[in-house]
Amino acid sequence: MSGVKPQRDQSLDSFRGIDVLLMILVNVQGNGHSAFPMLKHAEWNGLTFADLVFPVFLLIVGLSAPLALDRPGAIISWTAIIRRTVLLFLIGVGLSWLIRPTLDPNMIRWTGVLQRIAIVYLICIMVVVLRRGAGLAAGLAALLLAIHTWLLLDVGTPAGGRPSMEPGMGISGWLDQNFIPGRVLRKTWEPEGVLSTLPAIANGLIGVAIMRWIKGRDVSNIRLMLAGIGMLISGLALTAVLPLNKNLWTASFALVTCGIGTMFLASL
Repeated sequence: MSGVKPQRDQSLDSFRGIDVLLMILVNVQGNGHSAFPMLKHAEWNGLTFADLVFPVFLLIVGLSAPLALDRPGAIISWTAIIRRTVLLFLIGVGLSWLIRPTLDPNMIRWTGVLQRIAIVYLICIMVVVLRRGAGLAAGLAALLLAIHTWLLLDVGTPAGGRPSMEPGMGISGWLDQNFIPGRVLRKTWEPEGVLSTLPAIANGLIGVAIMRWIKGRDVSNIRLMLAGIGMLISGLALTAVLPLNKNLWTASFALVTCGIGTMFLASL
């Protein structure tokens, strides 16, 4: 991706910087006894300040993609895109390995935060390249959230287990236990697991749709704020059947975090 000097969006740049600062704050505050309660992740259901940081960053990944590729004269280099994706993924695996060095392939953790960012980045870029406008990204995000919700609520495990949203249970836990190679972080489930990757991608695609909407129609801050409020209310309404849960990355969690992120972008 080269040829023309990239557009800069000062609000988005500020948003990204603040979110990275919060990532550092959440990750280096010390052990569970000394950490501030709102800067610790919810153990299962619930939403803390710390739980906002990662999903909002994925929203930012999606917001950034159209700025990079929609500018006049932009040259798309799939070699560069694939290289960035692979490097992000491998750096995530490498950092995990440094925490727990091992020569046993069954003890290597192949999933993680950077790995999920790499996947979301690649999907967002593919959607941006495939079609202009916000419709495709928004439609795919809605479809992923709908499929994920159906799987959580209605699909049991192949072994005959009932649908469940408890740790390590249901189709989400079964997929983590059977399809993630190497080490599963929580033994029976993975915070960046197989099924939860679908709604995490939706966070990025919502960002693509929002940026395309902003740039295509010169959207005012008030309308952007209202869009964020709409997602927040929709997500909260879904908590009647879907708890706010980062580990499962429920649709309610995706919409609430995207709504809060969009509102904060509007305020910047």
